[in-house]
Amino acid sequence: MILNRKGKQYSDELRVINLAINRFGQSNYERFLKAKSDPKNRDYLEQIESAMELNSRVKNNEGWYIFDTNYIIPWIERREKVLKLIEKERNS
Repeated sequence: MILNRKGKQYSDELRVINLAINRFGQSNYERFLKAKSDPKNRDYLEQIESAMELNSRVKNNEGWYIFDTNYIIPWIERREKVLKLIEKERNS
């Protein structure tokens, strides 16, 4: 991805970013279902659902993470930048 960025191959970089967002999003959803279905986490269901929407973490009373997401916000922000660069490249 860095080589694509430095070589200004924005369409290839966009392809890699979309793959990463899809994969990490799928992984987050699988973790969400696993944490939600665990009977020990019944007390934390609202927190887990909120964490899935906000892309954050949930700890239990003992301090252990019961739900942890892959942080995909930087990928989404970079995708927006790349889309602007592709549009700028097409207009010039």
